[in-house]
Amino acid sequence: MNYIDDFTGAEHADRALEAYHALADIMQQIGMIEEPHKAEPPDTVREVLGITFNTSTMTISIAAEKVEAIREMLMFEQCTLVTLQEWQMHSGRMGFHGQNAQGT
Repeated sequence: MNYIDDFTGAEHADRALEAYHALADIMQQIGMIEEPHKAEPPDTVREVLGITFNTSTMTISIAAEKVEAIREMLMFEQCTLVTLQEWQMHSGRMGFHGQNAQGT
């Protein structure tokens, strides 16, 4: 998955560390600057953009605060009068969550 400047991936446990270092090497070779505090070594649970991937339980879940944001958006959908800016913001969020939660 690539979200602007955030990268994440999945690999078998026996190859995960090798893949992690390979990505760092590739990024360096093409001139991408990796921020050390953002680089996280392989793990079985990873939260990316509010979505938690757990390879031990083979589950994908949405963080509680994201679920609450979705609930608020659903309440928003019942409104009869909204501004264009409000509509664009909420429809963008719904598209993101719908696209990223298909595996749940």
